[in-house]
Amino acid sequence: MAKYGVVIGNLGTPRSPSVSDVRSYLKEFLMDPFVIDKPYWFRALLVHGIITPLRAAKSAKAYASVWTPEGSPLLVYSQRVAQKVQDLLGSEFKVVVGMRYGEPSIGSALQQLKGCEKILLFPQYPQHADSSTTTWFQEAEEQIHRQGITCPIVSVPAFYDQPEFLDSLAKLVQRDLQGQKVDLLLMSYHGLPERHVKKLDVSQSHCLQKKDCCAAIVEANSSCYRAHCYYVSRELVKRLEGFPYEVSFQSRLGRDPWIQPFTDHVLEELPRRGIKNLAMVMPSFTVDCLETLEEIHDRADEQFLKAGGESFLAIQCLNDDEEWCRQLTKMVKRFILTESASK
Repeated sequence: MAKYGVVIGNLGTPRSPSVSDVRSYLKEFLMDPFVIDKPYWFRALLVHGIITPLRAAKSAKAYASVWTPEGSPLLVYSQRVAQKVQDLLGSEFKVVVGMRYGEPSIGSALQQLKGCEKILLFPQYPQHADSSTTTWFQEAEEQIHRQGITCPIVSVPAFYDQPEFLDSLAKLVQRDLQGQKVDLLLMSYHGLPERHVKKLDVSQSHCLQKKDCCAAIVEANSSCYRAHCYYVSRELVKRLEGFPYEVSFQSRLGRDPWIQPFTDHVLEELPRRGIKNLAMVMPSFTVDCLETLEEIHDRADEQFLKAGGESFLAIQCLNDDEEWCRQLTKMVKRFILTESASK
């Protein structure tokens, strides 16, 4: 048995792009109170009565458009990352994948690590949000208790400020921009309801209440997803030596206010402002998935060109990039060997 266990985590994916599998996945995902933070009765009515009946077929079509012969891109890339990190770490470690929703589950991942002397929980969410980071760790804690796992546990928080992540991302972007005619780099992050941001503001008077609320990380916004996104953008541009950029947020759902500016609105505006050659990167995702491949590589491309753009470059996520896997391995070693266990 390996001495150290590592769970590489992520959101999850349907079993297949069939309507029934996508419907089941959407129900599990959207019924999570950390995702739709409304009373159970309201959430159940919304998810079972409105969202899944109306969106399951459309979402299944979108999943089918990005599905690979090996399966879901998110799962395929996550497994490749885990295998490369495993190879770099050696037999003293056992690296497995654990998804918050669907399979392989967090529970099945932890089951494989029983007997390890120490376990590292490492969900691949660079920026913190209750709807991603918090719910993943809560499920892990429940599974640890349920399975009677008693060894020390180390949890890796949002790693938006870790140099290994920032350096790897910068090298990837630099490589893809080389030789390309690009007027602007648009950094598109997954969206989040404004209330999710505001409720984590410890001061209750900072986030989204000041014009420059995300200009720096301070105590009030230390857990703020939007502030983390802007931090990543600033640090990435430093490494790109001041390349012109803007920040936007994609994938909103429902009528509640979501953090802005919206990616689809920005794509419409840029050609009117003289930005004709655009590159996009999605720094809230470490592996390509539905939101990057279908929403950006496919639909955003078409939208920008239709609005008057001349060229569009969608930069892939870190995926199983060799440099990223080496840097991720360094992070795993550092956290599991030097950080205090949370249990």
